[in-house]
Amino acid sequence: MPNRCWLRILLSVLFISATSVSVQAQVPPGLEPCYTSNAARYQCYLARTANRLAEAKERRAALEAAAAQRRQAFLAVTPDPNLKRQRERQEIQQIVEAARQRNVSHAGQRYALTYGMIPTSPDTNTWLGKRGSSGN
Repeated sequence: MPNRCWLRILLSVLFISATSVSVQAQVPPGLEPCYTSNAARYQCYLARTANRLAEAKERRAALEAAAAQRRQAFLAVTPDPNLKRQRERQEIQQIVEAARQRNVSHAGQRYALTYGMIPTSPDTNTWLGKRGSSGN
């Protein structure tokens, strides 16, 4: 047991020393002066973020221009609702006109469609199976 305790301590010390070296190695050589004091760190921050507002405005303008182009492309592909309604109205008028033309006989007289037989007198049989005076 005591050997394991010393082993744990030794491993933890090695781990801490290895991580501290790796963290120090992550600092780029050009930024070492930025970590000397708080004022130096603030000056480095200002130098890095000086143009961010202008870049953000440029990005926003580019995004708005792209959105306007997408809107124009959508309107170019999608037909105008008024034109669509006019086309539908014209199609319906053509269908109605064709139906009116079909409703004229070859003699030029209008006729009506009837379905089934129309009895001429009450005693005649109809296609419905009714009998006028058969004794039922």
